[in-house]
Amino acid sequence: MMRHIVSHLATLEDAQFDLVIADGSLVAPERVVPMIAELVRVARPGASVAFSLPTSSSFGEFFSIYWEALHNCGFIDHEIDVEILINEQPTVSQVEEVGRCEGLVDIMSWTQIEEFDYQSGEAFSNSPLVSYFLMKDWLKSVPEEARARVIQEVERLIDEERHNADFSLTVKATLVMGRKVDLPLAG
Repeated sequence: MMRHIVSHLATLEDAQFDLVIADGSLVAPERVVPMIAELVRVARPGASVAFSLPTSSSFGEFFSIYWEALHNCGFIDHEIDVEILINEQPTVSQVEEVGRCEGLVDIMSWTQIEEFDYQSGEAFSNSPLVSYFLMKDWLKSVPEEARARVIQEVERLIDEERHNADFSLTVKATLVMGRKVDLPLAG
């Protein structure tokens, strides 16, 4: 869906809006920089640009379980993929730097931890956020024929480790806001 929105932004003329707001919650990490570039491009000089997205340290509870599930399922050569997933979430300072590089000034950011609670491993893996968005990216390096087995092991580990409490998936949600730099007058 976000790819469609970014594509739609590309059809807009430069410098049209006094305020540009985007929710990058469901944007794949590799699309963050192009998203920010498009937001700044369609903003008028002096306009406010704001966007939110998950940043580094998000999903940590899952990644430790995922590493163990891969190990238990015999995918030891895929354990490095977990480290890649952990490191692909940008830090707040990296996102702010992207904003500066794209032409934002007076950048401010706010971060809040958002928690998603699941009563079981099955509830976790069947939730729309996880099954339709996150898990597709997280499992992309696992052979397709083995994904169901890995998910089943993730569910088992969640149920084993939660001790009758909810399993919480945390997202470090960051809101970044800046102003598009005023362009100098020509001539």
